[in-house]
Amino acid sequence: MNSGYYRDIFTKAAKDPIAAVNFAKRVLKNGYYDRKYERYRRREGISLQYDTVHELVNNEEFVLVILDSCRYDYFRDEYPAYLSGDLSQVWSAGNRTPKWTPNLWTESYDLTYLSTMSYPTTKAAYRKKRITFDPYETFENVIRIDGHDDPLLSNTPPEIVTDIALQYFASVDPDPIRAVLHYSLPHRPYVGATKILPWRVDVASALSVFEEHRSDDDVPSEELSNRETVFGEELLEYDVTEAEFEEMDAERYEVRQRIDDGHLSDDELRVAYRDNLRAVLAEVTRLVGYLDCPVVISADHGEHLGEHSDELPRYNHPNRTHPVLREVPWFEVGPESKGNEALSSLEKLPELVPDENREPTAEAVDKRLRALGYR
Repeated sequence: MNSGYYRDIFTKAAKDPIAAVNFAKRVLKNGYYDRKYERYRRREGISLQYDTVHELVNNEEFVLVILDSCRYDYFRDEYPAYLSGDLSQVWSAGNRTPKWTPNLWTESYDLTYLSTMSYPTTKAAYRKKRITFDPYETFENVIRIDGHDDPLLSNTPPEIVTDIALQYFASVDPDPIRAVLHYSLPHRPYVGATKILPWRVDVASALSVFEEHRSDDDVPSEELSNRETVFGEELLEYDVTEAEFEEMDAERYEVRQRIDDGHLSDDELRVAYRDNLRAVLAEVTRLVGYLDCPVVISADHGEHLGEHSDELPRYNHPNRTHPVLREVPWFEVGPESKGNEALSSLEKLPELVPDENREPTAEAVDKRLRALGYR
C-alpha cells in the first residue's frame, strides 16, 4: 500500500469536495462493474490469466510475449496471417498495466523480464499509485528497453525490442531461457501503417523551424499556407528530423481530444490499432523463428476503441472492468512457426542489451509514462 497516494487523495478532497464526491461515485460504480463482469467471466467459462501464467512459468524454459493493450478479438482475426498455433481466451489480471503487473506477479520468479513499459520494470512508476511494486524483488533479472524512443513517434520501434530480446537470448544460449518480453504495441501511439501520433504543432512554429534548417525549396510553405495546425503523423510526411521536432512548439494531442474535435473518427482509430497489432505481430514472428522452447503470446489488457461508451468513460483502457479490457489472447505458438533459425547466427548483432537491474530516475519514468498517455 502506498501511503503517499492516500495523502494526496485526502489533500485533493479537502481542496475540492465536489471532485471528491465524484471520485467516490466512480469507485462505487467501478465496484459494480467488477462484480457484473466477474459473473460474466464465470458464466462464459473464461480461464484466469493468473492461473495459466503460473502454470507456464513452472516449465524449465519458456518465453511469454506480452503485447500491450492487445484485445482478444483483434488478435483472433490477425494472427493466422503470421503464426500457427493454438488460441484460447483468458481473463487478464487487470484492466491497466499498473494494476495488471502487481495483480499477476505476486511471488518471486526465477525469470528475466524485458520490457519497454515502465510499470513491470521500475519502482518509480508507482510513486503516485495506490499500490506499490518492486520488480527487483519480484524478478531475478530486469532489462529495461528504453533510450531508443523516437521523440516524434513517442515509442520504441518493435524491431529494436526484438533485436534486444534476441541478443539477450543468444547471450544465455545454450542455457534454458526463462523470460517475459513485453512489447509496447499495439498500445498507442499508433506507429503502424496507419499512424496517429499524439502531437499538434502550430503551422507558424513548424514553418519557422523548417525555414531555419532547410533550403527554400524544401520548406512546404504552399502545402501549409491554408492550415493553422499540423498533426504529428503529418510531420513524418515532411521528413521532419529529430532536431527540427524538438525545436517546434509541439503540444500533446491525445486520441480522445482529436475525436471530440472532429479530427479523428472511431473507424480511423480502429484501423490504426489494427495496423499497430500487425506491426508487432510481424516482429513477434521474427522473434519466435529463433526459439525452440515453449512460447506463449498474451496481453496485459485490452483496449476500448469507442464501442462501449455507455459503460466505459473514455477511450484506451480506463480504470473500469469490461470484457474489451479483460479478454486477452493466450496463444501457444506451434512448432511450424518456431526454431527456423539458430540463435548462434545472431552473433554479429550490435550489443543492444542495456544495463540490467538499474532503477531509472523518477523524471525519466514520468517522461516515458507521459509519452504513452499514463500521466
